[in-house]
Amino acid sequence: MPAAEIFIHGHGSWKPANGYFQMPKNCSVSFYTHFAKLLNATMAYPILENAYSGEADRTIGQFMQVPNMQLSSLTQTQQNSADDLFAKGGGRNLYTLPPAPPVVRISLEKIVDMHVAALERSGKRNVELRFHWIACQQLGLKSKGGGEAGVNASDRSNQSGHKGQYLFKWRDDNGVLQERFVASESTFNKVAKSPAG
Repeated sequence: MPAAEIFIHGHGSWKPANGYFQMPKNCSVSFYTHFAKLLNATMAYPILENAYSGEADRTIGQFMQVPNMQLSSLTQTQQNSADDLFAKGGGRNLYTLPPAPPVVRISLEKIVDMHVAALERSGKRNVELRFHWIACQQLGLKSKGGGEAGVNASDRSNQSGHKGQYLFKWRDDNGVLQERFVASESTFNKVAKSPAG
């Protein structure tokens, strides 16, 4: 079956109220970092440029439930950078929103539905749609801590000197910003007990 690669790029987030949806037939979505993590530019840019040598963290296929991620606009400068990088990759499709301001938002479900509907209108529904989420998966909860345990940590796996690491950021009891790099395979218990570094 022929396939179309659709790269979705922007600012991404999810909160419980967004819920989940079922991927349609012949559709899949790939995420390149763990849920509740931020996709740093050192990861996003090589993927956009088709120069990333790693693999997706997970791919969710047809008929499976997927978090209904929310995509938000990039700034014009970020949009220009993404367009320039993506043009080097070739053979793929880039989906972005109009640049901010104002900020525009759309759900992953609506993006998928738009592409499926466009295929149906064209009579080419036998094409597999492979979506790639090139955005953060920021977990939108009320601020109650969690940064020290890795909630919304920044994936720096592709950053020089930090292979396989996340950058954790949080404010301590005195309100001072703290940072620590932690191996991405760490569990929450290991992370909480690891030495600062």
